[in-house]
Amino acid sequence: MIIGFLLFTVAVMLLWNWLMPVLFGIHAITFWQALGLLVLSRLLFGWGRMPTRYPHEVRSKWETMTPEERKTFFQRHHHHYHWVDDRDATKEEQKNGSNE
Repeated sequence: MIIGFLLFTVAVMLLWNWLMPVLFGIHAITFWQALGLLVLSRLLFGWGRMPTRYPHEVRSKWETMTPEERKTFFQRHHHHYHWVDDRDATKEEQKNGSNE
């Protein structure tokens, strides 16, 4: 992982030094400056993370859940998946006639 991050830093440095001076007249940067840019961009825009499941897998799992399982799933994961909201659970409850 560290080697990958170092290689990514070198790639940023090389791309910067190849494009920026020609396009914008900006000075070339060193490895450490490229590393600083990466850290700064991560701090400003977040470290990011890959989802543990792809949306279509979550959708197919959602469709096979009971209303109780959906409600629990939504309460745990609503901030991860923007396509799921509590209206889905409410519609299902209304369809089954089990309004709370």
